[in-house]
Amino acid sequence: MVLTSSTGLDSRVSFDESVLARVVGRAHELSSLPAIATTDWAERAAVVFGAAVGSFAGYAAVLVVELNAGGTVSQVETTGVVWYGRNAGAPAPSGVPQAATELARLTTLGWDARSQAVRVGLLSAVLGSERWSSSPLAAALGGARGGEPLLAVGPLGQGQSSRLVMVVLSPDAGTGFEPQDAAVVRALMPILLGRAYTAFGDSESRVAAISDREQVVLNQLIMGKSVRQIAEELGRSPHTVHDHVKSLHRKLNASSRGELIARALGHVSKATRIRDTGKPGPRTAGPGA
Repeated sequence: MVLTSSTGLDSRVSFDESVLARVVGRAHELSSLPAIATTDWAERAAVVFGAAVGSFAGYAAVLVVELNAGGTVSQVETTGVVWYGRNAGAPAPSGVPQAATELARLTTLGWDARSQAVRVGLLSAVLGSERWSSSPLAAALGGARGGEPLLAVGPLGQGQSSRLVMVVLSPDAGTGFEPQDAAVVRALMPILLGRAYTAFGDSESRVAAISDREQVVLNQLIMGKSVRQIAEELGRSPHTVHDHVKSLHRKLNASSRGELIARALGHVSKATRIRDTGKPGPRTAGPGA
């Protein structure tokens, strides 16, 4: 994977101990993101990046998009928007749900995103234009009412048409990013891209994200509980839980309970089949048989 920097921020940054600690802590959190596509995957990733970059309060958004042959967006696979920073404990602004809705409707990122390079920087540098406030991404997140966004974008696997996009910005037009913010994002992007590929896979093998209820059932299965135990704990019938399990098997391309759990934990991809190598092979006739 080619790694480039088109930042609009000085990329020659020395990492002091506090910045290194920020990178290490966030890297651990990114590595703990679900290994499968869940409805809250992008939102959880956005929380991590908000904590990594935000020395002030603002928005963080993560989305996975599918590009068509012309480099525009054919489908938004998933999106998550959160409020981050020093006021993270306060109620989120009313614009968060609207921003998520607008991002889910995107038909273009504002530039031809077919490049296989990972790009990190201010939005104007990625766009190649100072008119960043009128771009689709900025418009979805409040446009000129806020500061210029810090953006990162990269492919989910070499040669794939899917792109992961990360955007952070302050609603305060007077607040900007420091060079070390871009450096932190640049260090974390390979981890996020790798985890996103594990969760969503390539374009050909992608399936629908598991539902919130399926995620609850899957977590219980990982803990070793039976269908009956899960049904009792959730107050549902075993038949209903069994239907969730069947749906999980289908979505994760698993033919056994062990294979399902292995995929959920990220030990094997959806394209890999687990075969029972412990079974004896076919018997052959020996001498004198």
